[in-house]
Order: sequence, then C-alpha cells, then structure tokens
Amino acid sequence: MFGYFIGVYITKPYANKESGRLLDLFLAAGEIEKKKVIEDMLFPRERVVVVGKGRYEHLIFFKKDNKNFELQSLFSGKKVSRCIFYDPGAILRGYQSPAEYVELTNGLLEFAQENPEVGLIIKPHPSGAVEILEKLVVDSGCKNVYLADKRDLPYKYINVSDVVITKFSTVGIEAMLLDVPVIAVILDGEENFKIYKDAVEYFYTIDELKKKLRSIFIYNNKYKYWMRDRIRLQQDFLKKYFYSSAVKPSKLSGKIINNFIASKQPY
Repeated sequence: MFGYFIGVYITKPYANKESGRLLDLFLAAGEIEKKKVIEDMLFPRERVVVVGKGRYEHLIFFKKDNKNFELQSLFSGKKVSRCIFYDPGAILRGYQSPAEYVELTNGLLEFAQENPEVGLIIKPHPSGAVEILEKLVVDSGCKNVYLADKRDLPYKYINVSDVVITKFSTVGIEAMLLDVPVIAVILDGEENFKIYKDAVEYFYTIDELKKKLRSIFIYNNKYKYWMRDRIRLQQDFLKKYFYSSAVKPSKLSGKIINNFIASKQPY
C-alpha cells in the first residue's frame, strides 16, 4: 500500500499513530512533510520518499493565463479597490467548531459592511455548511460580498484577490503558489494549526484581524510593502516545503512506485 497527503500536512488529532505501519511506502511533498510523517505516524524513515506534489503542477499555467477574470462582475458591477478571499473551511471535530466557523465569518462580514470599498469572496469548502454561510451573507445585506459555489475551483478567485484568509487549508498553499499573501486565523489558539511556519501572519481574535486589515487596506495603505514582505517569506517557505527536481512530481512518483513494486525497495 502507498500513501500521500492530497493537501497540506497537519497532525490529525484523532489519528491512529500505528496507521503508518500499514503502508509500504509514503510519498512526501518535501523534507518538512517527511519529518512530520515520521514523527506523527511512527512511519519508518526508510519508507518515506520525498517526491514533491504533482497536484499543483498546473498552477503555474493558470497563474499566467487567468489574470483577466472580471472581479467587478462578482459584485453586480460594484467597484471595489481591494478584495479578500475567505476560506471558511469545514466544521469538523478537532479541527474547527461551529462557534469558530460562525465567529470568523461574521467578523469578516462586519469588516465588509464597515468598508464597502473592499470586496469579500467566500468560497465554501466542498463539505462545508453552505446553508449557514448563505444565511449569514443574506442577513448581512452586504453588496460587496460574493458567495461562490462550493463546487468551484478556488484558483480563479484567489488569483484576483489581495489576501487569502483561512485557518489551515491547501488553499493557503495554493495562494502562495499564485503569489497572494495569506493570513491564518486561529480562534481556538491551538498552536498545532500554525502549519505555514513564519510564511503567514497568525491572528487569534477578530479584533486583531480587523485592525490588520484596516492598516493594510484602509488607513495607512501599507498593502504594497506588506505584500512584498509576505511574498518573500512565502516563497522561502515553499522552497522548504516542496521538493525541487528537474523531473515533474507526478513522473517521479510513478517511477518510484514502479521501482518499489519491482524490487520492494523505494529507490
């Protein structure tokens, strides 16, 4: 059996730590993920091979070809000077409570109400509580808020946004690959969710988050300088997180799996 993580790695609070012993080979995105897999899953070091992440190979082409997406069309023609992409994630025991889900969503809706020149795109998780989001958006009455279809791919929205807000998600990695700065909001204060290291800014209260958004978008217009610094840190993180090779991750993974099947050895 072979294993890999579809998205960004995070320690599973209720995982069976012996599960790693059931796999013959684990394909890791890079050294950071390899280290966590060995520690958290008690996975034998010799059976973890770093290959990169084939899932994101197409993003470089998307980034080049989709900058002309009409942002204003999302807000019924209403002009916005800046745009926030918000990933509410899903309500899931051990990861995000209903209270967190609603509190952060309401906090961003309040910010949108107070600052109508800033657009807010909310992209529900495919397994997220869309009915909750729909009610919160309708109750807010904001014209500068767009609730995307949960089946949409997030890339086209991220690509035209000025900042991505999430708790923890593959969306954060995708935003970094598209050169969009990321903010992580951890209302439960659990340090385990600081999965992006120092590549992103972390906030633990809605008030702190709003203060930051006002400082970069509204009052002092520091966005250009803030973005420059964040992108630099994000690029440094990506270099550490993903294995770099002249061979595409998908081809490298296939080669390693074939070799393993043929010889029972990962190399």
